[in-house]
Formats: sequence, C-alpha cells, structure tokens
Amino acid sequence: MVRGRLMAIDGQPMAELDEDRRRHESLDRELNLSWAEELGRDNTLLEGLWWPQLGAWQSRSRLPVSVEEELASGLRLTLGTPLQFNIGGQLLEAEVSSIRSLNWASMRPNFYFVFPPNSLENFAGSYISSFYLPEEQRQLLVDLLARFPTMTLIEVGALLEQIQGVVGQLTSAIAVVLWLVLVCALLITVANVQLSFALRKKENALLRSLGASNRFLRRVLLGEFALLGALAGTLSAVGANICVAAVQYWALSMSPVWYWQMLPIAALTGGLLLAGLVWLTSRQLLISSPLQLLRSE
Repeated sequence: MVRGRLMAIDGQPMAELDEDRRRHESLDRELNLSWAEELGRDNTLLEGLWWPQLGAWQSRSRLPVSVEEELASGLRLTLGTPLQFNIGGQLLEAEVSSIRSLNWASMRPNFYFVFPPNSLENFAGSYISSFYLPEEQRQLLVDLLARFPTMTLIEVGALLEQIQGVVGQLTSAIAVVLWLVLVCALLITVANVQLSFALRKKENALLRSLGASNRFLRRVLLGEFALLGALAGTLSAVGANICVAAVQYWALSMSPVWYWQMLPIAALTGGLLLAGLVWLTSRQLLISSPLQLLRSE
C-alpha cells in the first residue's frame, strides 16, 4: 500500500478544475494506492480491460490504473483519462484503463486506485494484511507488537463491539421515544372517545329503549374499537416494514428483509389495547339506564 496524492486530471492541476470536482473528498487527502494481479472477489469490472488483456503495458509512458466506480463518477474520469500522482515527492503518470465497482461492506481491504503487479515497487510503502485470532489467544497480539514495534494493529473485533454498543444505545433511545409516542397516542384516543361521549350516550339510550341488550351494545362498542385498533396496528406494521427495508437498502446497502409475521401480532395487539382502553373509559354507558342517560343531557 502506497500513499499518494492526486495532483492533476487530464493535464489540469487541481486548482484549475471546476468547483464540483475540487470539493471532492479524495482531493483533500492522500489516497491509498495498491497493485493487484487478479481482480478481487469484491470487485466487478464495469468498463475497460484487466491487465492480461492490455498487452505490454510496461512499455507505455503512463501506467494503467483501475479506478473505483463512485470515485470515477465524482471526478468525471473515463477510460483513457490521464492522471498524475505525487508519491513522496515523486511524480507518477497514469491512465485510467478500467472502472470497477466495490463491495465496501465485505470487511476486506479495497482500494480506489489499483495498479498492475509490481508497478509501485520503486515507491516507499507499507503492507496490509488480516488474520483471525481466537479470543483465548489474545496474548499473542501483545507478543506480536513487542517483536515488531513498527507494526500498526487494528482490532476489528473491538471496533465491532463499539459499533454494537452505539447501536444498542440508539436502539434504547428509539425504544423510549416509541413508548412516549404510544402513550401520547393512547391519551389522544381517550380524548377522542370522551369528545364523542355525549353522542354515544344518546345512541345507547335509544338502542336500549328499542330493546337492545347490554351484551349486544358491549359487542358493538368493543367490536368497533377493536377493528379500529387492528387496522391501526396493521398500518403501523406495514409502515415499519417499509421504513426498515428503506434503511437496509439505501443506508446499509443490504437486501431488504420483510417481517410480515409482525402484521397479525400488531393487529391483535392494537385491537386488544384499544378495545380495553375504550372499555375502561366508556363502560358507564352500558351500566346506566336509558332514562338516566337521556336526563343527563
């Protein structure tokens, strides 16, 4: 891995590029350059040719280089675009020979710029590798650093633990917000029921005067709000699935996973919760006589 800074594109220095390209993040720092003999498993060749198909590239004045798709799009690089790099004070002339797409979520080393094999051996660089070490052998890391003090060791497991901790805290915070939203929704439901209480008293009084039984009125009342609660639960489950799928697809670059099994659970929970809440706040309608209900108006 060689550290280098992009100095010119198609013969134009960075200062002479248009504003959109000058603001690209890759121009504000040194980039990691590397070489590869074979196309990586996480790489897909979109345009151009890989090294065996290029022929005798060693005789060219510019080294061929393969560029990552998003970077090429942001800097408007196409096949054949000349590039100039500054590597430790030495200039390297290159030319875009292919464009690749990368899977950055693979947890394997990937690079924006990849050169042919051994083409960067004259530049000072460093080596990068990865290995798996069981938890019970962590002492070997201390011995490794003691033997090779210039080595930089990055524990991916520790990073993942920190990420999991942050995600756990965010999950807890979101859960609190959801509970607050649920409580507010229940309070709004109670308020709506109380607003329609006068009209429902008249309706129940008339129905009971016409011979409707308490059991019938109770079934009508509970059935109405159980149905509303089930519809609300179903809509919330569908909306949650859509939001989760959107986050998975656009934010995490994952294939969407649908949790349709939550639909009946959400519908049942919503129906029981709303029916129970209405029963607690409106059962006075069922135990009062029609005469009392009509006189209370």
